[in-house]
Amino acid sequence: MKKSLSRAYIVLFFVLLILPTVVFALFGDNFDQTNYEQRPLSEKPDLSAENLTEFPALYESYYNDHLPFRTQLIEANSLLNFHIFRHSAVSDSLIGRDGWLFYNPAGKDGDTIADYRGTNLFSDDDLQWFVNHLTTIRDELAAEGKEFVVLVIPNKESMYSSYLPEGNQPVSPYTRGDQVVNHLQQNTDLAVIYPKAELLEAMEQYPEYDFYYRTDSHWNNLGAYIGFKKFMEHWDVQLPGLEQLEITAKDGYSGDLVGMMGLTKYLKYDTEYILSPYSAENAPAADYPFIDKNYDEEAYNIKDGRDYVHFTAENGVDKEIFVARDSYGEALIPMISSHFAQTHIVHQRSYSPRLVQEADADIVVYEVVERYVPNLVYLLDIRKRY
Repeated sequence: MKKSLSRAYIVLFFVLLILPTVVFALFGDNFDQTNYEQRPLSEKPDLSAENLTEFPALYESYYNDHLPFRTQLIEANSLLNFHIFRHSAVSDSLIGRDGWLFYNPAGKDGDTIADYRGTNLFSDDDLQWFVNHLTTIRDELAAEGKEFVVLVIPNKESMYSSYLPEGNQPVSPYTRGDQVVNHLQQNTDLAVIYPKAELLEAMEQYPEYDFYYRTDSHWNNLGAYIGFKKFMEHWDVQLPGLEQLEITAKDGYSGDLVGMMGLTKYLKYDTEYILSPYSAENAPAADYPFIDKNYDEEAYNIKDGRDYVHFTAENGVDKEIFVARDSYGEALIPMISSHFAQTHIVHQRSYSPRLVQEADADIVVYEVVERYVPNLVYLLDIRKRY
């Protein structure tokens, strides 16, 4: 009897081991297989004489990424952690208070928490590197008749720190972004735009709005507009306040931090704001100076259609502007392109100095979010690459 029971257990074990693979092979198309992790999954390797030693590890990586019911298992684990333990199953996505999520790459893609706490401040030598590199770029561009502007956008963690989970108190009275911007403004005549004070003022003036997404690592269109308003003041262009714009709120948004946890289908409690006239759906707003959405768009397929875009605006400021951006600059595209006669915007991953030369712009802008401030010291090397 005991032997029969043991055999039954063995058979049951192998059935449970094999059954998911069989069921998934037969009915897998009926289950969600979307990749919500915002990373490319491993591809199936081909066995060859050249990869004999690496093949087992390559195949294991492929199998782990394509495990039957993998999406459903990740979702179940994430839901359990989020709702029961108030903990993220993915270290990059940090669960804060009142539904706020924060990006926590911990050095892999910047370090937003360390930036806010001030535990990774620059040394005096580092700060001098910023001065030397950026003034050199400024002088090179000035010799070509071009203006150089640096736009630094505060991290979400620096703006909404009151929603961070406990244990993230600052050890410095200023963030790393504050440190480098203050140093550049006090020790150089560089044009450095840092709309942190304006964003804090807007948060106080308009408490009914969020200026960064709750479930995403980026600012939303309202935050981008406040930053852009400060940006345009550099050219003495005064834009209207939020109360003068038509703002449409769309609930049900789910951001990239939710996607990292594989819960895009379940956590749709964020809000998108659409600003008129800064959307394709809206007609040009003739009441506001320098705004006209009647432009032609060309997309240059460098890495994807959004990596390099060029706009012509009929009634924009009579200057040509070139912007090297990161992901925070995406929200600025319809705003900048509405206000300059010619606008070139390129993602930094596709940037090269030859693009600046070909555009022959009057203004060159380097936009960078706070966590990417260290990239500013590499800009000179990038300019010299070609």
